[in-house]
Amino acid sequence: MAPPEAVKNIQHLLITTCDQGVSDHKSLLDMYKEFDEYLTEKNVTRPVVLLSDGHSSRFNYDVLQFLQSKNIRMFLTPPDTTGVTQLLDQLNKNLHHEYRGTKDKMFTDLNSLNKEAFMMILGRIWNNWAPKQSIVKAARRVGVTSSSLNVNDMQQDKFIRAATCIDTSDGIQPSTTTPARYTIESPGKRRNSAQYWKAKFERSQELIQELSEKSIQLEEIPGLLTVQKVKPKMTKVTTRVTQVHGSMKGKNVLEMVKVIQDKKDQELKDKEERKSGKEKQKETFLLCKNECNCGQSVCDAIKLQQCSSCHNVQRSPCGKSSCKVDGKKPIMFLAAAVSKNSLKRKLIEDESDEDESSIDENDEDDEDDEDNEDDEDEFLDDNELARTKMIATWKSLSPPIKEDDLIGKWFAAVYAGKKPRKTLLIGKVSKRFLADKDGPVDCVEMRFLKPKFGSGDVLEDTPVHLPDISNVHITDIIAGPLVVNPQGSTQFKVNSYEDIQKHFNIVANINREDIHVKVGF
Repeated sequence: MAPPEAVKNIQHLLITTCDQGVSDHKSLLDMYKEFDEYLTEKNVTRPVVLLSDGHSSRFNYDVLQFLQSKNIRMFLTPPDTTGVTQLLDQLNKNLHHEYRGTKDKMFTDLNSLNKEAFMMILGRIWNNWAPKQSIVKAARRVGVTSSSLNVNDMQQDKFIRAATCIDTSDGIQPSTTTPARYTIESPGKRRNSAQYWKAKFERSQELIQELSEKSIQLEEIPGLLTVQKVKPKMTKVTTRVTQVHGSMKGKNVLEMVKVIQDKKDQELKDKEERKSGKEKQKETFLLCKNECNCGQSVCDAIKLQQCSSCHNVQRSPCGKSSCKVDGKKPIMFLAAAVSKNSLKRKLIEDESDEDESSIDENDEDDEDDEDNEDDEDEFLDDNELARTKMIATWKSLSPPIKEDDLIGKWFAAVYAGKKPRKTLLIGKVSKRFLADKDGPVDCVEMRFLKPKFGSGDVLEDTPVHLPDISNVHITDIIAGPLVVNPQGSTQFKVNSYEDIQKHFNIVANINREDIHVKVGF
């Protein structure tokens, strides 16, 4: 998804996935923060005017507050005017032309392009599709020059075409008023009484019935197909990369991919070493099975046994169900050196009992052995991913980030308290102490919601009479920033709450302080 070529050529590359698959205020805020870093890097004089359309995400409080704090002025263009007022719309032709040309050179028509291929093409054309002279020309076409705003430089043919769409013949002017609404007359009852609202409800039902009879029913129109609602098929619940929502810089994506790939390579290496160790173990037993040939004072095969059914060599009796005889464990062959010394045989029996609890006795065959190792690898992957996610959360709370950028964001934290059982809490940052020299720089002041017990992803606000603000050590904060949306006045919906709970179950009981020190915060 982030090829090295794209990360190298596209400075300030930001990759974002959203909950609904379309841009929202969260992704917009992440983009504006990256834009602010770009302005600071280029030493651009503030204030800066930002041309934008009227998407609902532009009116979010957090977005507007951030723009105001960074001295960025957002100008929203009127509806249906982006073709005339948006600078990017003047350059789209160049972008599509360069993209199609590079795509035809790199891939054939038979290739099915994925996100990585798209990013490779975009990274290759990034420095060519919008040269400086084209940007200056496009800005002039929307009335923006280096010294002033001039409407005469805009596309006059667009204004002429718009004027012809307005019918002013016969003195008829386009209506600018909204149609009148159907109103419900106030009943002759005492206002706000039970009879008053009952009468209004009955009148509203009558009005709904009246409008329904007057309206055209779609099913009555000949030849018009009606909408058939089909219940979607239930699919197996899986977690995909695109279900992980948020933003990340391209270079950070490469770093995380490298960490994960190194971990997988190490796990494959360990797996091969275990496999090689089993083969060597079998060779040692077969060498001394009938007669000790190792030349050691104590035979190397004295602690090994061989199953009479599957012929696997191991330290404990074989526990495969396919090897059992009449419900009992199979006969195990011992090395020749064992039969010469009963004391050594006793040693085998004792160590077999000790090893039996730690060795998997439920392997069905060699494929089952591999499946168990794969399950263990998957468990290790979950632990490593949880550890990486927790470290990324700590980084998001640490300098160079500023305290103003953290206030109001939601995080997940571990609360131990007096009880041995730990609790998952969801809270919002109210103070970070980065600007306070005498403050606890390793702590975050947070306002928490009530703990969630049971299923669901909606949490209740903490009642007024209970304490809800406390200082939390940074090592007890395990995930975030989170997407939390209010549901009424006292309820909040936490996106991906089940995934947060799974993450909490992994990291709650590990030594987070040691990890915090080793990482070097």
